[in-house]
Amino acid sequence: MSTLTAPDLAAIRRWRTSVLVVFGLAGVGVASWLSRLPSVRDGLEATTLAMGVLALGISIGSVAGFAVASRIAVRYSPRAVIRASLGVAMGGLLLAGVSGGVLPDYPLAMAGLILLGLGNGTCNVTMNVEGAAIERALRRPVMPWFHALYSIGAAVGASIGALAAALGISPSVQIPVVVAAMAVTTVFATRHLGTEPHARPGAIRRPRRAGARPGSRAAPCSSAWSSWACRSPTAPPTTGSPSRWSTGTAADRASRRSRSTCSRSPSW
Repeated sequence: MSTLTAPDLAAIRRWRTSVLVVFGLAGVGVASWLSRLPSVRDGLEATTLAMGVLALGISIGSVAGFAVASRIAVRYSPRAVIRASLGVAMGGLLLAGVSGGVLPDYPLAMAGLILLGLGNGTCNVTMNVEGAAIERALRRPVMPWFHALYSIGAAVGASIGALAAALGISPSVQIPVVVAAMAVTTVFATRHLGTEPHARPGAIRRPRRAGARPGSRAAPCSSAWSSWACRSPTAPPTTGSPSRWSTGTAADRASRRSRSTCSRSPSW
């Protein structure tokens, strides 16, 4: 195992600091809005149920962000992905903040929270991948520090929101100030992130069901009548009198229904 040189360690530490700040920014963004929920509710004149549905927008956006991140991480550099995702999150946070004060509008708030969740979810995946890469480079566990910075960022965002509420500052004033500070920090903090896309993982071979031919995804035929249906889909029923071939017995009807099942590829 080779020993890391002083320049290598310095570069890795700068890289680690950048990722730490990104984790902190992700926490600040979400907590800045959540801490102003009472003011937002008053501005929108929304019920408790409506606010619960509104908060669901973050979850919807986050799930979409998780799916998007796995695709763009192999096409674009971590620096580009994190900057873009934080930009989307800040744009959504800005919309959500303004909709709770200057422009009280429920659909606008929902759209903002979906964007906030989308950006935050995409950034979450990418910054965790970067954290894992830093662990491999340093050859020791450091992921708890990254997650601790997320919690510290959330505490900072909540404290700013509480202080603004105590001073009577509207969310439509506080949130844009927070977004501006986050934008400036993002530009400087992400300078030492990677500039090459992450390696594309190898293709995963899905398991083949027992009884299926190599290269075929058709379902195996397990019973006697289904075997007949798979072997000879056009053959008439073998049981019952000729006058009953049009309808057949219960086993014959099951055989005919199974033809499409046996000839189709199942969902894996």
